[in-house]
Amino acid sequence: MKANLTFEYPSKGHGSKTAYNNFIKGLIKNNIEVDTNSLSKDSDLTHALIPGPVSFIQTFIRKKPLIYALLFHPEELRVVKGGGLMNWVSNYYIRKARVITVCSKFSKDELEKFVNKPISVVSCGVNTTVFKKNKQKRRRFRKKYGISKDELLIYDVGSLNHKKGIDGFLKMANVFKDVKFLWAGRNFPHFKGKYDSKRIIKKYSNVILTGFVEDVSMVHAAGDVLLYPSYFELQGIPVLEAMASENPVVVRDIKVFDDWLMHGKNCLKAKSTSDFKDSLNQLINNKRLFNKLSKNGHETAVKHDLKSVGKKLKRVYELALAKDFKPIYNDYSYE
Repeated sequence: MKANLTFEYPSKGHGSKTAYNNFIKGLIKNNIEVDTNSLSKDSDLTHALIPGPVSFIQTFIRKKPLIYALLFHPEELRVVKGGGLMNWVSNYYIRKARVITVCSKFSKDELEKFVNKPISVVSCGVNTTVFKKNKQKRRRFRKKYGISKDELLIYDVGSLNHKKGIDGFLKMANVFKDVKFLWAGRNFPHFKGKYDSKRIIKKYSNVILTGFVEDVSMVHAAGDVLLYPSYFELQGIPVLEAMASENPVVVRDIKVFDDWLMHGKNCLKAKSTSDFKDSLNQLINNKRLFNKLSKNGHETAVKHDLKSVGKKLKRVYELALAKDFKPIYNDYSYE
């Protein structure tokens, strides 16, 4: 079998591009031949992560079977239906696809409310050979940002905006003024103003804003606790990366985490400012809990490693090519 994976958008530092790269590596680990953004005629199917001319030619002119990866909130297709080219394209690809892949049970549940198609849950995955404890990366990154060797570092990874929970993150920095907080991620022009980096740094002396970091594994290696107060996620790639790096995570209690993150077992969940405060206090003062969440979180991440993701994709492709859709309709797990 040969799969042509397409990602036709000049993106860097976005979760969708991480998923694309992880899919490619996962498929190769499962002995699937992979083309990327190719116009070659010899692939068996096209898996479009971001639609564009290549996937259009392969699917609608050369009639290659289409797998479409929906990498944004399914509800957006209804809210802005007919309201833009990208939305029209996504709806068109959904209608033409043999199978749609989404990265969480939450997304499948939402999409099934108004789309009658085979939908498969495929994790975005995590590269556990890259995201792991690494003393050298930890030392180098901390030295660069003036963080001492044994200093506790609470951190987050993501775009600097409200949706990702920057407000909640800064509230915790204001509560724990003796602890260093670090946020790694871009501040896009349309989010500047309230979230202007210079204003944040001036107001919060214990907050470090790195901007875009090329090697995100260094952030996770340097950090101790991932504080992830995001209001909306399709899966939460930084959570998987932190867990693979054996860092405990504190997440906002939102639906996407319901089926794979368990409060007190592999994470701590919070709904309010006081919940986040209590959770961080527990991790700061309870080493046993810290170690338990680190261990169990790592075990969770391993289930999402690249080989597991590639194995799931291989199965989806086989079923799609055989037009055997019943197992996909009934599939709500990552395995």
